[in-house]
Amino acid sequence: MSKLRLFLLIILLAFTITSYALDDLDSIKGDCVIIHYKPSQVKLAKYLTELMDSQITHFQKKLGVYPDQPVKVILAPSEKWYQEQTKGRKEIIKKAAAYYDGAHKTIIIRDPGSSRGFSALRTVFMHEYIHYFIDSYIAQPPLWFHEGMAVFFSGGYGINYDILFASGYLYGQRPTLLNMRTGYPASQNKWEMFYAVSALAMKTLYRDFKPEFYRFWYYAEQAGQKGGKVQFDKLFKHSFYMNVAQFDKYFKTEQKRLFKGQIFAVGMSFFGPLMALVLVLAFIKKKRLNKTIAEQWTDEEEIDDQSIETGDKILEGSGSEESTSAK
Repeated sequence: MSKLRLFLLIILLAFTITSYALDDLDSIKGDCVIIHYKPSQVKLAKYLTELMDSQITHFQKKLGVYPDQPVKVILAPSEKWYQEQTKGRKEIIKKAAAYYDGAHKTIIIRDPGSSRGFSALRTVFMHEYIHYFIDSYIAQPPLWFHEGMAVFFSGGYGINYDILFASGYLYGQRPTLLNMRTGYPASQNKWEMFYAVSALAMKTLYRDFKPEFYRFWYYAEQAGQKGGKVQFDKLFKHSFYMNVAQFDKYFKTEQKRLFKGQIFAVGMSFFGPLMALVLVLAFIKKKRLNKTIAEQWTDEEEIDDQSIETGDKILEGSGSEESTSAK
């Protein structure tokens, strides 16, 4: 290697290392993560270190793959700092609660004080870790695979994605996997559909081809131990005995088979509130009817009482007449 190339490499490495200003941040190291944080976030950093070490270890055991290096994580010291880091990046990253910077192999977590709270932080953290995990072993993975893995294995998959997918399928808005390889939809309204299709594709892949799925990651780790990444398309075909286009065809067939169940879920999402309203109205109507019946019973009882009193008077009068006649 020439001196010029060596010098340029040193400059590049220096830029990579110092791309995020960490001088004012403390750090804590776990088994699977190194978290950088401002001093006031120390409790959160300790909590996340223990939590993510546990979650990541569970995920690694599930796949049987164990990266050698812990992932670097930065808790954004402020919302302003986060906004500065996302300048020039895609709009979906600017609006996200966190993102994975593949160029520097670093996860950036938005300032928790400026986000929606801590309840979803574990899922967000795990989602971004899975992006790092994939990036550690596979070259040129398609975006649907990245997001499908991240959503499905982070615990972010739910019935809402099934409903969203079914509605998109019904209106012919579902994109194909081949069209989901390199970029997100331009319209923000279509982002959730992108995640839904990616997650359902991963669910199908894991559910219907589980031995091949584990073989995929076994081969990936073998390549990683040799110091390199394996190209996705080659690895996919070698592991699943089909290419992505063939899997997409299978995926479409499965979608049709599952469509009735998903349409039922969509129907319940629309008619569930309506049924609740009907039940409430029926309850109110029944309550009013019972009240009316009770009032009628009261009126009838009053009439009966009046009738009895009148009858008694008549009987009393009849008795007097009879007595007079006897005399």
